Amino acid sequence: MKNAAIALAVLTLSLAACGNKKDMPTAEQVAKAYEMHMNANLVSELGQRIEIRGWDDLKVDCTSSGPDRVTCVTGGTVDMVGFHGGKQLKPEPVPVRSEFDFTFAKQDNAWVPISAKRKTAATNAEPTVPTTSPQAQEQVDWPASPDGYRELHPDDLAWVLASRLAGQITDENLAQVFVDGYSQARDAFAKQDLLKAKLPAVKERLANLAKTPFFRISYISKERMVGKAAGATKDDFVHGEVTVNDYDFQAKAFPFFSQQCLMGENYGSPVYEERGMRFRFVPWGRMQQPACQLKVEDEGLARRIEQARTKLTLQTRETLYFRLTGERSPGGEMLAEAHRMDLALFETTNPYSSNEGYTPLAEFTLTAPPAQH
Repeated sequence: MKNAAIALAVLTLSLAACGNKKDMPTAEQVAKAYEMHMNANLVSELGQRIEIRGWDDLKVDCTSSGPDRVTCVTGGTVDMVGFHGGKQLKPEPVPVRSEFDFTFAKQDNAWVPISAKRKTAATNAEPTVPTTSPQAQEQVDWPASPDGYRELHPDDLAWVLASRLAGQITDENLAQVFVDGYSQARDAFAKQDLLKAKLPAVKERLANLAKTPFFRISYISKERMVGKAAGATKDDFVHGEVTVNDYDFQAKAFPFFSQQCLMGENYGSPVYEERGMRFRFVPWGRMQQPACQLKVEDEGLARRIEQARTKLTLQTRETLYFRLTGERSPGGEMLAEAHRMDLALFETTNPYSSNEGYTPLAEFTLTAPPAQH
C-alpha cells in the first residue's frame, strides 16, 4: 500500500534559529511542515501534489509550549505550486495565505512537526471546514472482541474499498483492476471472454465484502530503519507513522505519535491508495496525553524498551479496528473510523526483518473517546 504523503510525525527537520529566537524551527522548516500537511490533506482543487517554493512572506512566531515542545503561529503567505499528472498547473508560484499553526516536538536533537491546527474563522475571516464527518460521530455498536473484525491483508484492501462503490464502477474498470490479463489483452473477443468468465466471481466477492461492516488492519513500523520494508512479509502493511519517544519518568510512560494520537482535532491522516482507490482515517481528535502514552511502570522493562528505541531495534505492530463510514473527504477519499488500536512493541535482532515470530516486549490497547453529540 502506497502512502500518498509523508506523515508529519515522521518528518525530521534539522535545527536552526527562528528569527531572534534560538533553538526554534525556522520559517523554512515551518514552510516544509506546511507543505507536508497540505499533501497529506490535499483537496482536489489543488491538484495531486503541491510544493512550497517560497516563504519570504511567511510570518512565524514560535514559543515554548511544554518540555521539548514549541508552537509556531503563522501569518502572511507561502508561494505554492500545484501539480496534476506530473504537470505544473500554473507557470509561476501562487501566494497562498497561511491557514495552519504547527506544534513541533524535539526528537533526536531535531524539531519534528507533530500537529497542525487550522486557524479559527475569526482569524481568517472565513468559515472553517470540519475534518470529521457527521456520520463518523454517530453511535456505533462496535464488536466486543477482535474476532468481530475481518482481518485485512494488502491484497484485500482494494477489494474492500471497491465493495463500497457498488454501481459506481463500470464492468470494464472492474475488470481492469481485478481480472488478471484483462488490461494486457489486445483482442476485443479475448477481453469479452474474460469478462464473461471472471467478472461474475469478482462481483460476488465484492457483494460479500459489502456486507462486512468491521475490519482490522495491521502495520509494522519502519521508523528510521532504511531498507526495513524489504523484510516485511506479503501479509504486512509497512509504514512509519508510529514513533515512540523517550521515557517520561514523571508519567512513567512512553509518549508516542501516530495518525490516531497527538495529531490534534483538526489534523487529518495521510491519504492511502490501493489500485487507484483512496481512503483516510478520521482522526480521533480528542485523543491527547495522557491517553496517547504507553504506560510502563516496570523499570526493567522500561529500560529495555528505551535501549531498543535508541539502538533503532524497536519495532511496532499497530492494529487498527475500524469501519468505513460511507462519508467522503473534500478530496474524495473514503473515510475510515478507527475505534480501537492495539500496539505491540518488539525488540528485533535484525532491523531489516519484519517482527513476525518475535515475542512482544509489551502490548497496549487504546480505544477512541466516546463521540460527543
